[in-house]
Amino acid sequence: GHVRLSVGEGGRRDSEETAESEERDGSGGGDLETPLPWRFHPTSTEEAKTYKPFAEWLWSFLNDSLEGVERVALDSELETRTGKGGVRIANACVRSSEFRKIRMTFIDGGGGLQVFHSLFYPHWDLSVDPSFDGAGSALGKEIIDQNQNPSASFCWPAPLFGFDLIKFSEKRVLEVIDVHPLIPTEEYRDRVVDSRFRSVRNRFTESFGERPSERFYDSQSFFSKQMLMGRFNSTSHHDEALWPAFQSYVKEYVKLVKDLQTHRDTVIAGCKEEVETAPPVQSLSQERQQLHDTYSAQHDPAVPVFSSLFGSDWTEEFLFSFRFDLADRTAVSLKTDKKQDNESSASSRGGDER
Repeated sequence: GHVRLSVGEGGRRDSEETAESEERDGSGGGDLETPLPWRFHPTSTEEAKTYKPFAEWLWSFLNDSLEGVERVALDSELETRTGKGGVRIANACVRSSEFRKIRMTFIDGGGGLQVFHSLFYPHWDLSVDPSFDGAGSALGKEIIDQNQNPSASFCWPAPLFGFDLIKFSEKRVLEVIDVHPLIPTEEYRDRVVDSRFRSVRNRFTESFGERPSERFYDSQSFFSKQMLMGRFNSTSHHDEALWPAFQSYVKEYVKLVKDLQTHRDTVIAGCKEEVETAPPVQSLSQERQQLHDTYSAQHDPAVPVFSSLFGSDWTEEFLFSFRFDLADRTAVSLKTDKKQDNESSASSRGGDER
């Protein structure tokens, strides 16, 4: 049977109230199974699992907010793996009527390394009408009145969304949240990302005001000016800063995608003539998402870490079959450590308890 997920200790009150109301009235969106297949590090205490409450809240929020949400089955070798030093990685993926893919990765290294990462990919047939003002108002009536073909207006692919929450040690923490623009123009960035997320970012710049390095976050590629980034020497900021920032960005992004979906359906429904919007929309969105994945696979700073912990062969499969599955392999040169393969493979066979 399916298991409804409750928010773990440390979750925010609004999530707990949502769960309580669902028990009373039976409301809620999907019916996902229990989240990430976590089999925590043997020496990892509940206190050490820094981002477990964040992952549980996200899973619960997606379960309640998305239409037709369902778990996507993964190969068992990609779902969980134990690596060097007993570090364990677990992956999960869901899809819905709004998103073709939402992938999540959790890494548990006991009292040291803790990671929660996710990336959201909207469906290819969901794009941004330039008349959509980015603040929630859809100006589709103007298009319909002018009797224009709406397929011509759907020329901007919807942005992606992702975050990296990383605790390298008790005194070294890096946390990044960003909306990923898929068109490298100022007009797109301003109308699709900045206008919607500038006010959200401004609420948290006191804690997350660090400017990202161009070495890893090229502002002219797939990163935005509304990125939240912070380096910390503890996790004491979580309750007052990370929790509200994390939830605000997730909620605002999901609302944006839902608004775009509603706007698209409204414009198409309002047109007197039948129009075929899917092919041009899908073609451009797929192309830009593929370019995003290829760029990200080539520049992913975590690849050497994954290779060292879990082996280069597994890392390559993980990268191209799960993490960036649209990437053009022929255009990506991976920096992996082949010397770690035998040791990592042996560790995985000896550590997994499936």
